Amino acid sequence: MHWIFMPHLLVGQEYLIFCSVAYGCSVETPQGLVCIGGMNTDSCLTSVFRIQKDPSSESFRIHQLPSLPETIDNASATMLNECIYITGGNQQLRQNALYKLDLKTCDRWQKLSSFPGPQRVQPILVNDGKKLYLIGGFQAPSDSSASILSHDILCYTPKTDRWEYDSHIPYQGNKERRCMAGGSGVQTDTHLILTGGVNYHIFKNALDGKAGKDYLTHAPSWYKFNNDILFYDFTHKTWTIKTNISGMARAGGILLHREGYLYMICGEIKPGIRTPKITVYPLKKEE
Repeated sequence: MHWIFMPHLLVGQEYLIFCSVAYGCSVETPQGLVCIGGMNTDSCLTSVFRIQKDPSSESFRIHQLPSLPETIDNASATMLNECIYITGGNQQLRQNALYKLDLKTCDRWQKLSSFPGPQRVQPILVNDGKKLYLIGGFQAPSDSSASILSHDILCYTPKTDRWEYDSHIPYQGNKERRCMAGGSGVQTDTHLILTGGVNYHIFKNALDGKAGKDYLTHAPSWYKFNNDILFYDFTHKTWTIKTNISGMARAGGILLHREGYLYMICGEIKPGIRTPKITVYPLKKEE
């Protein structure tokens, strides 16, 4: 295993030099990696493109896909039945919209039913092969209300275009709520696997302006990012938790599942401080 540096990519016959983009979504497809939305120093984005390997060489190319109907950042996306779904995050129209792009036609993004309840920034969106699961996330405070950190799971059924409550996220050992904001998730044939993300109470105090002037000066352990791995059996609706897994306490990390291993890639170890490290965790056969 090794990294390949890609200083520039081809769009048609022209080279594209990337600008910096943060807080977008990425979805792995058979054709390549689809990158969706996000933001840079100037604006939020609607752009969508696929990075795919050129079969005739060792280079990679950019394939432009239909733009989002509105700017979206800090959302989450997943692929189900050859369709990409994206929801949550900061949406320009502020409607909690769910959008779908059918990869068989790639003609346009279709707007589906909005999820109920508060906004969900930095949620997790995964699927079980039939339904979507929207997990956690937060809504920032306003002039008239405090922040809201969601500690539940909403389920979306594509056949009926309906959202419904599915489950609450298990409490931590001391009965503290989990919000999984900034967390990461993947799915297997039998389970949803969740890890990482911020601490409910510490993050809520920060959002509501109650954290104190020294909030950013503490050691990483003070922020209590989630280092448990949560396994949700979506058939039996049961949870199994592996506690205190070293290297999983990341916010905004990328979680991959490959050949019986979980890979937690990069992410924040405390607010504003990111790590280049990759944590590898072997799954047991029953997980």
